[in-house]
Amino acid sequence: MIEYLIESLCCFAILYLIYILGFKKAGYLQLNRWFLLSAVLFSLVVPVLEVSLPTPAFASYLEVERIPVVMENDLTSDSFRSSFILQSSPQQFYFSDWVLLLIPVIYISVCSQLLFRFCFQLYNITQHIRKSKTMMYDGYKVRVLDGRSDIFTFFRWVGVGSRFLEKQKLKRDLIIHEYVHKNQLHSVDIVFIELLCCFFWFNPFVYLFKHEIKSNHEFLADDIVLQSGISFKEYSEHLISYTFRGESPGLASGFGFRSIKERLIMLGNRDNKQPLPVRMAVLLAVVAFLTFNTAVTPAIQDNTHHAASNTGYPDQQGLDQPGTLVASTITWSGKNNEIYLEGNGVRIKHGENDFTVSGRASYLDEVHYFVFNGKEVKKDRPIRVHGKTCSVIKLTPEQGRAKYGRKGRFGVVEITVLPAEGASK
Repeated sequence: MIEYLIESLCCFAILYLIYILGFKKAGYLQLNRWFLLSAVLFSLVVPVLEVSLPTPAFASYLEVERIPVVMENDLTSDSFRSSFILQSSPQQFYFSDWVLLLIPVIYISVCSQLLFRFCFQLYNITQHIRKSKTMMYDGYKVRVLDGRSDIFTFFRWVGVGSRFLEKQKLKRDLIIHEYVHKNQLHSVDIVFIELLCCFFWFNPFVYLFKHEIKSNHEFLADDIVLQSGISFKEYSEHLISYTFRGESPGLASGFGFRSIKERLIMLGNRDNKQPLPVRMAVLLAVVAFLTFNTAVTPAIQDNTHHAASNTGYPDQQGLDQPGTLVASTITWSGKNNEIYLEGNGVRIKHGENDFTVSGRASYLDEVHYFVFNGKEVKKDRPIRVHGKTCSVIKLTPEQGRAKYGRKGRFGVVEITVLPAEGASK
């Protein structure tokens, strides 16, 4: 999960930067709309995907060069027992337990509140529309909403507040503006991004993209209003006059978007489109780079069995076959990613390794994913097995990827406590 969040945030940040620097002011408003929506979907989906590609021979060679760190001849020595003891306080253990418990509680609580707010806004808009009256203005159908002073669009409805109509005449450019939102289905984009905010409320880039998506909607509507024959001067005056008159509902598209200066600048530069090929080339290159670094997994062969067995190190041969171990405590170290077995009589019988030691032992080399009794294990959290016999197997990258997906792409260690009647004596 942490890996996914980091990769997703990186995708969001890089694509947002590309949009701001290369596309926002380039003048391609429809392209920008699809860029923003696609960037959001890309950043959420691609880090979940997994594509396996063959790895060049040199990559497999590098994988072979990992060397075990615990010497077999030193397994019973005092220096071994003293040098590999890791201090772990009960207070730290219990604190991490509370953190792991609070994180999902906080997440679900915030999501629930935001979803309730979303549903309330949806209900509020639909109720106003249901109670509204239909009127025709210059060939356009609008809904008159009692007690409101704004103008907004929600899917196929264009709403005008009754208080707004009491104060001034409805201008044609305002109706055209809202009909652009209606015809281009801008409400679909808004509902989509608002829902994402409910579930990804902790991601600041979701809010940045939300702002840019709504801004782009207004740029699109402003541009089409000017294409209809309304003068820039007249429309600019209306834009300044009505922007702060009313507050549109959160799920609706409204004329009252507050970035007046930004909209006026975009209107003034609407005919100055900048070259697109270089920008598209950079975008495609970045997308390819992000895809390769998040979704593509090199198919690295498991060649650890080539390590020499006469070097004085624990033998790595046969670890992809089931073995057994006996220990009091099992800990996956966050410092070097090794699994340490601790106890007065640690017994290892796995592959070519067959030894007993009192103290702490490590023979599995670097571990990238650890599963105990079918559940994912967190680093630096001691697992107490109280001297029970456990089965152990170190899956190859191919086996780990087939069983656990991307999490197991670098290999997996599975340890399972055996039933008492099946335990080895």
